Amino acid sequence: MVKHIVFWRFPEESDGHTREENLDRVERSLHDMVGRIPQILSLEVGRDFNRSAAAYDLVLVTTFASREDLEAYQAHPEHIPSKQLVAAVGPEAAVVDYYC
Repeated sequence: MVKHIVFWRFPEESDGHTREENLDRVERSLHDMVGRIPQILSLEVGRDFNRSAAAYDLVLVTTFASREDLEAYQAHPEHIPSKQLVAAVGPEAAVVDYYC
């Protein structure tokens, strides 16, 4: 099993939208992948409520059967809209991929 975790910290305004609007947009886009990308075994999206200086705004936690499935997900056509949206809103990101 493989876990793919991404943390994002959003600017106050980007792509013509507020931080909260962009959080909504990205969260919806991530949830829209469920059922469309067969390699995803589980997908969870969470918003931070802590708001400390060290906190990120949004987290994506996904599970895959293998590293190959993670790679297939990364290239899947249904993943492209989420990638493009995240690139447009320009959040700071951190990623961790690991075997579990």
